[in-house]
Amino acid sequence: MNQEHLNQPQQYSKRILYAVLGLSPQILTETLYALLKSRESFIPTEIHVLTTTKGAQHCKLALFNENGGWFHRFCQDYDIDGIEFNENHIHTLQNEHGINIDDIRTPEENTAVANQISQHIRSFTSTADSALHVSIAGGRKTMGFYAGYALSMFGREQDRLSHVLVEPQFEGHPNFFYPTPYSSVIRTRDQQEILEVRDAKVDLAYLPIVRMRHAIDEKLIEQAHDFNSMVMYLQRSFEQPNLVVLTKQRSLQVGDRIIKLSPANFVFYYWMLDRLINNKPGIQIPQDGHPDPEYRDEYYAIKNRIIDEMRDMDRTLDSIKNGMTKEFIAQRKTGIKEALTKVLGINAEHYLIQDEKSDRINQHRLMLDPKKIKIT
Repeated sequence: MNQEHLNQPQQYSKRILYAVLGLSPQILTETLYALLKSRESFIPTEIHVLTTTKGAQHCKLALFNENGGWFHRFCQDYDIDGIEFNENHIHTLQNEHGINIDDIRTPEENTAVANQISQHIRSFTSTADSALHVSIAGGRKTMGFYAGYALSMFGREQDRLSHVLVEPQFEGHPNFFYPTPYSSVIRTRDQQEILEVRDAKVDLAYLPIVRMRHAIDEKLIEQAHDFNSMVMYLQRSFEQPNLVVLTKQRSLQVGDRIIKLSPANFVFYYWMLDRLINNKPGIQIPQDGHPDPEYRDEYYAIKNRIIDEMRDMDRTLDSIKNGMTKEFIAQRKTGIKEALTKVLGINAEHYLIQDEKSDRINQHRLMLDPKKIKIT
């Protein structure tokens, strides 16, 4: 895929339309028409619908009946072929026991529907070669809310959220499904006027979303089994949990996660924390061939304070006997980053040693809040 088309939905080989519907199946064909005429001209390769038990019956009768159905008519009228959409793609709301329901009446059903929607959207966004378009024009308001929220959590740059807008005289009309490319007439609901279907105005309103997937570790996305868990993980990703330094174990603890460091890296990280807590500036990178003896002495002092045994650090201490080198700092920084990222994923960013460049001075420092550091 060309870089210039990277995030344009219509360029993806797998294009999914996911719509939440109530008792108005025409919203689907109206959405298809609006997508066809939109600025991105997004023609899905497959369609999935989530609706109630009664809504599923309405969809099957209106879209797939033996006389062709409005979905098939739409595809014929606009010369569209190859959309994967059949009765198996109409999903019914289910309660926590997997039993189909016709409405969301209890808190338990509300939670079950939230889980169902988030599982669908997580699945539809799980492959890199796909683009997802979510329509929230139909169904209960709670269904639309959960669909939009789930897309914020899982959505990528190529994914979209929309609502279809239909002129009042056509909106919800039982005989209007989309503007036809030829002349076709229907009567108004009160039978007093005749409407030209071809002239109906149907537009797509793109709804902006805050994409938060980048803030969630992919491992957490895989582990989350329900909507509430994903919200909890997301909230946690925006917070900076306390960092607990487990001195005897030579480890760090963030939340309930333990990060084991090598002795050399643990001493180095402890040293950086000590400088932060004592309001000292970041360390400057020594120039090649000019090791820093002051940093070496500080590192030695920290080592002697927290680690009694010498045997597992002899080689490390010997490597900086003439002063701390640029290479030594780079090795420590890389090793610490690998250990933190392996356990914390994207959330490791809060705890990494950062580069800080100003006035031609290159420094390394931690950007943590000292109040959030606890040393045991």
